[in-house]
Amino acid sequence: MEAAMLAFSSQTIHQPVRTVLPINPDNGFFFLMPAVASGSTVGVKLLTWFPNNEEKFQKPAIHAIINLFHPQHGAPLCSMAGEYITGIRTAAVSAVSTKYLSREDSSVLLIIGTGVQAKCHIATIVRVRPITDVRICGRTQEKVDQLISESQSIFPHLRFSGFQSVEASLDDQKVDIIVTATSSRKEVLFGSFLKP
Repeated sequence: MEAAMLAFSSQTIHQPVRTVLPINPDNGFFFLMPAVASGSTVGVKLLTWFPNNEEKFQKPAIHAIINLFHPQHGAPLCSMAGEYITGIRTAAVSAVSTKYLSREDSSVLLIIGTGVQAKCHIATIVRVRPITDVRICGRTQEKVDQLISESQSIFPHLRFSGFQSVEASLDDQKVDIIVTATSSRKEVLFGSFLKP
Protein backbone atom coordinates (compact mmCIF):
# COMPACT_ATOMS: atom_id res chain seq x y z
CA MET A 1 0.00 0.00 0.00
CA GLU A 2 2.89 2.33 0.73
CA ALA A 3 4.19 1.77 -2.83
CA ALA A 4 0.73 2.49 -4.26
CA MET A 5 0.53 5.72 -2.26
CA LEU A 6 3.95 6.78 -3.56
CA ALA A 7 2.91 5.96 -7.14
CA PHE A 8 -0.24 8.05 -6.71
CA SER A 9 1.81 10.95 -5.30
CA SER A 10 4.27 10.73 -8.22
CA GLN A 11 1.30 10.77 -10.63
CA THR A 12 2.02 7.40 -12.24
CA ILE A 13 -1.52 6.47 -11.20
CA HIS A 14 -4.42 8.57 -12.46
CA GLN A 15 -7.28 8.41 -9.97
CA PRO A 16 -9.90 11.15 -10.17
CA VAL A 17 -11.92 12.13 -7.12
CA ARG A 18 -14.61 9.52 -6.56
CA THR A 19 -18.12 10.19 -7.77
CA VAL A 20 -20.79 9.87 -5.07
CA LEU A 21 -24.48 9.69 -5.88
CA PRO A 22 -27.14 9.72 -3.17
CA ILE A 23 -29.71 6.94 -3.29
CA ASN A 24 -32.69 8.31 -1.44
CA PRO A 25 -30.45 10.50 0.78
CA ASP A 26 -31.69 8.93 4.00
CA ASN A 27 -30.91 5.44 2.73
CA GLY A 28 -27.59 5.16 0.98
CA PHE A 29 -24.94 6.21 -1.51
CA PHE A 30 -23.41 4.86 -4.72
CA PHE A 31 -19.67 5.39 -5.27
CA LEU A 32 -17.78 5.16 -8.56
CA MET A 33 -13.96 5.02 -8.23
CA PRO A 34 -11.93 4.54 -11.45
CA ALA A 35 -8.13 4.40 -11.67
CA VAL A 36 -5.45 3.85 -14.32
CA ALA A 37 -1.85 2.89 -13.52
CA SER A 38 0.56 3.79 -16.34
CA GLY A 39 0.40 0.87 -18.77
CA SER A 40 -0.27 -1.81 -16.17
CA THR A 41 -3.78 -1.60 -14.72
CA VAL A 42 -7.17 -0.19 -15.57
CA GLY A 43 -9.84 -0.65 -12.96
CA VAL A 44 -12.96 0.61 -11.29
CA LYS A 45 -14.59 -0.02 -7.96
CA LEU A 46 -18.34 0.30 -7.67
CA LEU A 47 -19.58 0.50 -4.11
CA THR A 48 -22.84 1.07 -2.28
CA TRP A 49 -23.03 2.22 1.32
CA PHE A 50 -26.30 1.83 3.19
CA PRO A 51 -25.49 2.70 6.83
CA ASN A 52 -28.75 1.29 8.21
CA ASN A 53 -28.52 -2.08 6.46
CA GLU A 54 -27.58 -4.10 9.51
CA GLU A 55 -30.43 -2.79 11.64
CA LYS A 56 -33.05 -2.93 8.88
CA PHE A 57 -32.04 -5.96 6.79
CA GLN A 58 -29.27 -7.80 8.71
CA LYS A 59 -26.95 -7.12 5.75
CA PRO A 60 -23.55 -5.39 5.61
CA ALA A 61 -23.50 -1.63 5.13
CA ILE A 62 -21.02 -1.87 2.25
CA HIS A 63 -21.27 -3.90 -0.95
CA ALA A 64 -18.64 -3.54 -3.66
CA ILE A 65 -17.44 -4.91 -6.99
CA ILE A 66 -14.01 -4.30 -8.50
CA ASN A 67 -13.55 -4.71 -12.27
CA LEU A 68 -10.15 -4.85 -13.99
CA PHE A 69 -9.51 -4.34 -17.70
CA HIS A 70 -6.55 -5.08 -19.97
CA PRO A 71 -4.41 -1.92 -20.24
CA GLN A 72 -3.59 -2.37 -23.96
CA HIS A 73 -6.92 -3.32 -25.52
CA GLY A 74 -9.48 -2.75 -22.74
CA ALA A 75 -10.95 -6.25 -22.60
CA PRO A 76 -12.40 -7.17 -19.20
CA LEU A 77 -10.01 -9.29 -17.13
CA CYS A 78 -11.97 -9.97 -13.99
CA SER A 79 -14.77 -8.91 -11.70
CA MET A 80 -14.22 -9.41 -7.97
CA ALA A 81 -16.27 -8.99 -4.84
CA GLY A 82 -14.83 -5.87 -3.26
CA GLU A 83 -15.94 -5.85 0.37
CA TYR A 84 -12.82 -7.50 1.80
CA ILE A 85 -10.49 -5.61 -0.54
CA THR A 86 -12.17 -2.34 0.50
CA GLY A 87 -11.74 -3.17 4.18
CA ILE A 88 -8.12 -4.22 3.98
CA ARG A 89 -7.15 -1.36 1.63
CA THR A 90 -8.56 1.26 3.98
CA ALA A 91 -6.84 -0.36 6.95
CA ALA A 92 -3.56 -0.66 5.03
CA VAL A 93 -3.59 3.10 4.39
CA SER A 94 -4.07 3.61 8.14
CA ALA A 95 -1.17 1.24 8.80
CA VAL A 96 1.13 3.30 6.55
CA SER A 97 0.08 6.43 8.45
CA THR A 98 0.62 4.62 11.76
CA LYS A 99 4.10 3.57 10.65
CA TYR A 100 5.13 7.19 10.14
CA LEU A 101 3.05 9.03 12.74
CA SER A 102 3.17 6.81 15.84
CA ARG A 103 6.02 6.04 18.20
CA GLU A 104 7.96 2.92 17.20
CA ASP A 105 7.40 1.37 20.65
CA SER A 106 3.59 1.84 20.55
CA SER A 107 2.06 -1.26 22.11
CA VAL A 108 -1.54 -0.42 23.09
CA LEU A 109 -4.14 -0.08 20.34
CA LEU A 110 -7.70 1.18 20.78
CA ILE A 111 -10.22 0.33 18.07
CA ILE A 112 -13.47 2.30 18.22
CA GLY A 113 -15.97 0.23 16.26
CA THR A 114 -16.79 -3.44 15.81
CA GLY A 115 -17.38 -3.94 12.08
CA VAL A 116 -15.29 -4.93 9.08
CA GLN A 117 -13.03 -1.87 9.37
CA ALA A 118 -12.29 -2.69 13.01
CA LYS A 119 -11.25 -6.26 12.10
CA CYS A 120 -9.10 -5.10 9.20
CA HIS A 121 -7.41 -2.37 11.24
CA ILE A 122 -6.39 -4.84 13.93
CA ALA A 123 -4.88 -7.07 11.23
CA THR A 124 -2.84 -4.26 9.64
CA ILE A 125 -1.76 -2.15 12.63
CA VAL A 126 -0.20 -5.17 14.38
CA ARG A 127 2.05 -5.56 11.34
CA VAL A 128 3.66 -2.12 11.71
CA ARG A 129 3.89 -1.73 15.49
CA PRO A 130 4.70 -4.13 18.38
CA ILE A 131 1.12 -4.23 19.67
CA THR A 132 0.57 -6.32 22.80
CA ASP A 133 -2.82 -5.01 23.95
CA VAL A 134 -5.92 -4.28 21.87
CA ARG A 135 -8.89 -2.47 23.36
CA ILE A 136 -12.17 -2.65 21.49
CA CYS A 137 -14.92 -0.15 22.12
CA GLY A 138 -18.38 -0.52 20.62
CA ARG A 139 -22.01 0.39 21.21
CA THR A 140 -23.10 -3.09 22.24
CA GLN A 141 -21.31 -5.56 24.49
CA GLU A 142 -22.42 -8.41 22.22
CA LYS A 143 -20.56 -6.98 19.20
CA VAL A 144 -17.52 -6.11 21.31
CA ASP A 145 -17.41 -9.67 22.67
CA GLN A 146 -17.86 -11.14 19.18
CA LEU A 147 -14.96 -9.11 17.75
CA ILE A 148 -12.75 -10.01 20.70
CA SER A 149 -13.54 -13.71 20.23
CA GLU A 150 -12.82 -13.61 16.48
CA SER A 151 -9.65 -11.56 16.98
CA GLN A 152 -8.27 -13.77 19.78
CA SER A 153 -8.52 -16.81 17.51
CA ILE A 154 -6.42 -15.01 14.86
CA PHE A 155 -4.02 -13.24 17.23
CA PRO A 156 -3.72 -15.50 20.32
CA HIS A 157 -0.55 -13.68 21.45
CA LEU A 158 -2.43 -10.38 21.98
CA ARG A 159 -4.43 -9.31 25.03
CA PHE A 160 -7.92 -8.06 24.22
CA SER A 161 -10.31 -6.09 26.40
CA GLY A 162 -13.73 -4.63 25.67
CA PHE A 163 -15.44 -1.35 26.46
CA GLN A 164 -18.70 0.41 25.70
CA SER A 165 -17.32 3.83 26.66
CA VAL A 166 -14.51 5.51 24.73
CA GLU A 167 -13.65 7.62 27.75
CA ALA A 168 -13.37 4.51 29.96
CA SER A 169 -11.14 2.79 27.40
CA LEU A 170 -8.72 5.73 27.62
CA ASP A 171 -9.02 6.33 31.36
CA ASP A 172 -5.61 4.89 32.34
CA GLN A 173 -3.77 7.03 29.73
CA LYS A 174 -1.91 3.99 28.32
CA VAL A 175 -3.33 3.89 24.76
CA ASP A 176 -0.73 4.68 22.10
CA ILE A 177 -2.75 4.36 18.87
CA ILE A 178 -6.45 5.09 18.34
CA VAL A 179 -8.45 3.98 15.31
CA THR A 180 -11.96 5.33 14.81
CA ALA A 181 -13.50 2.61 12.64
CA THR A 182 -17.10 3.68 12.99
CA SER A 183 -19.74 5.31 10.85
CA SER A 184 -21.30 6.95 13.88
CA ARG A 185 -22.99 10.23 13.11
CA LYS A 186 -22.15 11.45 16.60
CA GLU A 187 -18.74 12.46 17.89
CA VAL A 188 -17.07 9.55 19.69
CA LEU A 189 -13.62 10.89 20.55
CA PHE A 190 -12.74 14.17 22.28
CA GLY A 191 -9.38 15.79 22.90
CA SER A 192 -10.05 15.80 26.65
CA PHE A 193 -9.95 11.96 26.58
CA LEU A 194 -6.37 11.84 25.27
CA LYS A 195 -3.04 11.68 27.03
CA PRO A 196 -0.58 14.49 26.34
